[in-house]
Amino acid sequence: MTGGFGRFLTATAVSDTANGVFAVAATMMVAQHTHSSVAVAAVTVAATLPWLVAAVPAGVVVDRMDPVRALTLANAGR
Repeated sequence: MTGGFGRFLTATAVSDTANGVFAVAATMMVAQHTHSSVAVAAVTVAATLPWLVAAVPAGVVVDRMDPVRALTLANAGR
């Protein structure tokens, strides 16, 4: 592995881990404070819906960009 790929892999792993921790923490916090399954479901949908809605348009844009630049911008944006 080159130095650039190692940094990219590390950044992606850290970013994905943070996203997972946020999703779990937000869900657990709502569950503890409200004891409402509807509220937990609403938080889960609110956390995942933007990824679902943005996936297709983002895929179109990324297909037309330089892959390294696209990944760098995506990780910086997250």
